[in-house]
Parts: sequence; structure tokens; C-alpha cells
Amino acid sequence: MKSKESGHDYEYNIVNKNIRIYASVRDYTFLKYLRLVMKWGMAYSKMTPSELELLLYLYAEGRFTRGDFSEFKKVTGVLSHISVAKLVRDGWIRSWGKTKQTDKELFLPTNKAVALCNRMHKMLLGEEEIPETSRSNPLLKGGDKTFLGLIKKMNKDNRKKG
Repeated sequence: MKSKESGHDYEYNIVNKNIRIYASVRDYTFLKYLRLVMKWGMAYSKMTPSELELLLYLYAEGRFTRGDFSEFKKVTGVLSHISVAKLVRDGWIRSWGKTKQTDKELFLPTNKAVALCNRMHKMLLGEEEIPETSRSNPLLKGGDKTFLGLIKKMNKDNRKKG
């Protein structure tokens, strides 16, 4: 049985007259593991959630000025402790030059930032697996196996799709 309520598409599989099980009608499920990929990204980059969210936003924007950076911080709801200087110092963004019209300094995500964001996108799309060993996954370092089961499940789900 398909329904439309509040503009959302979903499907219920009727088990019996009293039990309905929800099922998504979407062909994609990349948001299912968003939190896990974010956790991996934070462990890999040693960034806070706010810093990583801001970096993902900046990555999508490409070039930006300090004024744009301040606006992006408002859009993403990032706290004020993150500055252009900090991201430059940590190697996530770099100066690119100045605009001709206003002579404002322009910034870009570095190759390191682009590589991180690309890996996260590939993981969410099922094109790359999250490493399952502590040797290659900082999320599992120190013997913490909290996320290992979910990582294996995500990788298995993505292999089924591929």
C-alpha cells in the first residue's frame, strides 16, 4: 500500500490487518550511514563536528572570502571558535589570491580537504568502504570496537548494491 501524507512518499507492507511495516520507496539510502561517515571523518581529520560540517560546506562552495566564511558559519550554525586562520593553520584551506573587483583575499579548500570530502562522499554513495581494521581506520584505534559492527554492516550493504 502506497501513501502520500504531508508530501512524503512511503510504503507500508501489510503483515496482517493490525501490523504495517514502513518501507522507503527511495532507490537511494546514502543518508542512512551519514552519522557513521561523519564519525569516521572526525576521527580521520581530528576535527570537531562543527569544523567538519563547515569544511563540507566550504568544499561545495569552492572559492570564498572571509565575509563568505562568516556567512557560511551562520548558515551551518557553527560556533565562533572556528576561524579562517585556524583552518589555514591546520592545512584545510589556503589563500588563493585576491578578487579584481574588491581586492578581497580568496580562499580554497586544500588538496587534503578535497581528498577528505571526496572520500566521505564515496563512502556515503557506496563507492568506497570504510576500513575495518584499526591499522587503517582511526575510529577503531585503541581497541575501540564500538563502531566495527556498524561499519561491517554498511560495507556489506554497499557491496549488495554494487
